[in-house]
Amino acid sequence: SALLTNLADLEQRTTSNRRAMDDDSMMVGELALVYRDRLLSGEDLTTGIVPYPFSSWNKALGGMRRGEVVVFAAQKNVGKSFIVHEIAFNAMEQGLRVVCAELEMLYDQTIMRLAARQTGIPSRKLEQASEQLSPAELTLVDQTLLEISKAQENKLLVVPAHKCATPAMLKREILRFYGSERPDVIVIDYLTQMRPSSGKSE
Repeated sequence: SALLTNLADLEQRTTSNRRAMDDDSMMVGELALVYRDRLLSGEDLTTGIVPYPFSSWNKALGGMRRGEVVVFAAQKNVGKSFIVHEIAFNAMEQGLRVVCAELEMLYDQTIMRLAARQTGIPSRKLEQASEQLSPAELTLVDQTLLEISKAQENKLLVVPAHKCATPAMLKREILRFYGSERPDVIVIDYLTQMRPSSGKSE
């Protein structure tokens, strides 16, 4: 029928246009038509999108796409590490494979931030748990840490500084733990502390 013919033509144009979007430079008018075809074809345009942990960011930016490089740059002590760890934890809770390269923080700081996120207890309070936490809060933290340790779906690899000092070292650790499965999100805190691999400009 004419309808089936039109749908087949739309599918063919969409496939062709998607390939063009990947391969060619395009004027914005042509790009608008390509996107229109994809939209009208019923294609799931959210495939490959990793949501931010903040709803206002998702509303404004639509989340992160796999393959994108997102850099957070700001002055000291304004919350860059907090943001990237929230992104990592949120991605983990979405069932994604995550790598967190810790070039600044220690293991206990990473897990403390995750415990703070899942219990609602401020991380500053967890730093002095023996003095600051009530018995009920201490029990909650204990249960949360046990749940994190047992949850098989928690695919968050934390790599310490001496194992990710260069891109090649980080890649080696990712391959060691994930093998052929590529991670969905890689967080590096801080990128400026990573040095080039020997003989390479990475």
